[in-house]
Amino acid sequence: MIITRKSQVTPLLEACLNSFENQDSVALIKQIDYQILSKKVKFPLLEFCAITLFESTPNHVQLDLCRKIGDLNREGGNVLIGKILQLRLEQNFESSLNEAVYHIAKGKEWYVSDLIGERVFGVALLTQPILCFPFLNQLTNHTSNWVVRSIGSGTHYAIKKGLDYNSSKDMFHILLKLSNTRDYQIKRGIGWAAKTCAKFHPQIIYDLEEKLKDDPSIGTWFKTKVKIGLARHAHAQL
Repeated sequence: MIITRKSQVTPLLEACLNSFENQDSVALIKQIDYQILSKKVKFPLLEFCAITLFESTPNHVQLDLCRKIGDLNREGGNVLIGKILQLRLEQNFESSLNEAVYHIAKGKEWYVSDLIGERVFGVALLTQPILCFPFLNQLTNHTSNWVVRSIGSGTHYAIKKGLDYNSSKDMFHILLKLSNTRDYQIKRGIGWAAKTCAKFHPQIIYDLEEKLKDDPSIGTWFKTKVKIGLARHAHAQL
């Protein structure tokens, strides 16, 4: 059974919240796992659950709640973590970004990087780009390839959702720093973002055409992703 309606998930969520009446986070986590994460729940409904959990738990409990959810190693748990941290960005920007890095680095599957990267880094780029740029730039040197991959997923999400030209250009230069990697996971994330940037902001690519053509340090795989993005932009204009 796949849960596809809010009316289906609401009573399950209420059962979770009832277990937290005495501020018992252990009981809450058990119920989240049993009532929600052990079932097939559509991602938008998991985000609805995350919003409710965020609104129903005090600030000082939320990071510990995310860590306990992460310890369950459920795919849907990453949606909950990502959304809760996203909602914390407005009041707890830096700590939420750092917590996202913790969970992504700890993950063992590609979807941990993408689900959290989009929801946290992507929204941080859209809402606080000036603060987010130096943070993501530092992550280019992170020891975890999952974390470096997440720069791409966050950038892809932000550009797709309307990141402005200048901010997208700044992010493309960060992507270029990783354009010679040989790591498969980093290629996947960074290439995804480069393709999206070319599709939505082709002028960035045209302005760097000579560099992209002649710089031997830029990997062929990166150039291919850019070409695909430009082709998709051209197709969309037809």
